[in-house]
Amino acid sequence: FMSFCCFMLLTMHALGCIFWGIEDSYGYEESLYWAVATVTSVGYGDVVPHTTAGRVYVCFAMFFGVMMLSTMTAFATSFLTDKDKLQEEEDTKKQMMFAMLEYYDVPWSVQKEVIAAVPALLEADNEAEFKKMTAKMPPFVAQKLENYINVKMLRQVPVFADIEDIDALLDLSRALTQQFFPAGEAITEQGARDRAMHFIIRGVVELVVLLDPDDEDGDGNFEAVVIGTLAPGSFFGEETLFEERERPATAQTISVVEVLKLTYEAFSAFQATHPRTSTIISDSLRKQQLHRALDGGQPAERPVNPLIGPAVASAV
Repeated sequence: FMSFCCFMLLTMHALGCIFWGIEDSYGYEESLYWAVATVTSVGYGDVVPHTTAGRVYVCFAMFFGVMMLSTMTAFATSFLTDKDKLQEEEDTKKQMMFAMLEYYDVPWSVQKEVIAAVPALLEADNEAEFKKMTAKMPPFVAQKLENYINVKMLRQVPVFADIEDIDALLDLSRALTQQFFPAGEAITEQGARDRAMHFIIRGVVELVVLLDPDDEDGDGNFEAVVIGTLAPGSFFGEETLFEERERPATAQTISVVEVLKLTYEAFSAFQATHPRTSTIISDSLRKQQLHRALDGGQPAERPVNPLIGPAVASAV
């Protein structure tokens, strides 16, 4: 935008100076005013040439002004209407989906679930089409493409966004497992001893702690406390990479969720080959874990239906 403004100012200045040199009866201010009025096709007519050379030059300036306006209109139209091909196709599918929801009078509560699931489904369709294309390529080319696609997903996570070692990211992308979970499903459960952490690429996840999971008081009432809500770019389960321990909370999906899973075995192998990058990742994980603990507010309590058991309650 600044480049365009500078170009217009220099153009008006040049046209005005030439007019000023031809028409001695006008000063610079009047000549610049004439240039702006002519090129913008306003042309009030209060500044007019008095010589033959001036009239010929003004005719040239008029045609130049028409071309300038046409070019500006074409660029503006292209800028406002040009869309990414994938984004344009996604918008068309979204409009069709929303129209069908309205046509069948789908309740808003169900519409919200559909809306939350649409982005993941559309991206899955695009990835499926892309994989069909890459499947026809030589295997070594297709593998390189897949690796860089995984690196792109990694860079969406703040922990990996600033890592400049592309080779390390490529190796780490091979160690990650992409997973999808529907709304209302537990990604990990409280008390489990699996050693893996998850990075959220898309969707919303709640961390839920089940109070009295063994029902020691025998009342059959399992109460859950929501201790946090995680958005895309967040992660959980990082403590299991550094020490073997039970998971302190259940990670429950609120919408359709896409995560990248990093197991302890995969991370250990990565540490052996990329010690410097793994140290950066470990330090970043610990810092973000500390910030999350310091910024966390009071947990929001949410009662769990006493008629359901702990296995179901942990997935609430």
